[in-house]
Amino acid sequence: MRKILILIAILCVKININAQEPTSAKNLLRQMPESVIPVLTHNNVLDMLDFTGVGQKAEVTNRLNGKSEMTELSESSAAIKLSPTTRVNIHLMTRADNETMIYVINTTETADSLRDSEVKVYDSKWHPAAPGFKIPNYHPQCFNEVVIDPHTKKMTLTETQRSLCFEGESQDKTNDTVNTRHAEWDARKGVFTFKD
Repeated sequence: MRKILILIAILCVKININAQEPTSAKNLLRQMPESVIPVLTHNNVLDMLDFTGVGQKAEVTNRLNGKSEMTELSESSAAIKLSPTTRVNIHLMTRADNETMIYVINTTETADSLRDSEVKVYDSKWHPAAPGFKIPNYHPQCFNEVVIDPHTKKMTLTETQRSLCFEGESQDKTNDTVNTRHAEWDARKGVFTFKD
């Protein structure tokens, strides 16, 4: 009887360990709802992961009959080129309580090489995180490119204030104002904190 109880306990522990997949970009992408990147189907994402896993070019035909390609996949990040002018970067950031936050950065490039990013934050179950991502002193009339370095866990925000943003008519690039700001990951609070 004692041997049976020990065997049952070992099986329960083994089942529990197998049920808990480690938090990695690959595993979270498998669970990602289609609403996060609507141009890709769930099967598109799974195909990209499979192609990457066997060392092939991870290119698929998306919902708009265009080509999308996963260009990078690591334990804590992924990059997907949705179209020639749009890319999505996904970064996993771990809080002090070991909960994973998912930062999804959707960046679009204009014809004159200006980039504008939209940042959304999710928990590890792909629920929108409250209160979400806020950039202090954010200028919505400007082009704001957000980049996270997965190695240093630092965020860079490059704001380009085009004279068009303020004057409505002029598109003179010589009047562009570029401002770069940096944020560091605060694991205790689970947010990026701007230092400048």
